[in-house]
Amino acid sequence: MLEERAARAWADFCQNDKDCPNVRQLAVGSRLVEFAAGTNLIEQADTAKSVYLLLDGCVSIIRFTENGHNIWLANAHIGELVGEISVLARMETTSQVVADGQVSVLSIARGLFEECVRNDPALAFALSRMLARRLAETSSQLSELIALPVVLRLHAELVRIGQPVNEDAEQYIVSPAPSVSTLGARIHATREAASRALGLLERRKLVARQADAWTVIAAEN
Repeated sequence: MLEERAARAWADFCQNDKDCPNVRQLAVGSRLVEFAAGTNLIEQADTAKSVYLLLDGCVSIIRFTENGHNIWLANAHIGELVGEISVLARMETTSQVVADGQVSVLSIARGLFEECVRNDPALAFALSRMLARRLAETSSQLSELIALPVVLRLHAELVRIGQPVNEDAEQYIVSPAPSVSTLGARIHATREAASRALGLLERRKLVARQADAWTVIAAEN
């Protein structure tokens, strides 16, 4: 039943009981929406009408510059919100949100979400915690962009998006294998620069590429 699934999802986000009145209000006001891979959940510079809580799948948050370049900002995963900043700030959406694969979300209208944030301290605190974490991650990425050369930024990003294959976390698997263009966008480098850096990592035996997955060694020897 959708209402029960929605109640569990909102309860997990708020770290609250699924039967508390505020969680129930969120659950009753939510509707299930599904997006195919490559579909835009949110368009940049649009009027924010809804907030989405991810139930299944992953999305990429991308910003387009005036000269037509796309800048990867972050990914959002199951249990996270997207679209909340534009709703709460009452401003146009600042980025585009794209489904990386099949994605299921709970959609909640702007007015109801604002009301719930005002009336529910648990939701407001959970929202603040999520935004603080994203700010810390963005600050860390910005520091890397300023301080690290492309090859080190690429290596750090591959480790970040990979899954550890042993307890010591010395090796990571990146699957599915990303395109070089995608990696360049993620580390704010050109495709050519990312390709050169990837080749250097392969020569150093820090990356082994296969068609469907890559193996990444976490630390340089």
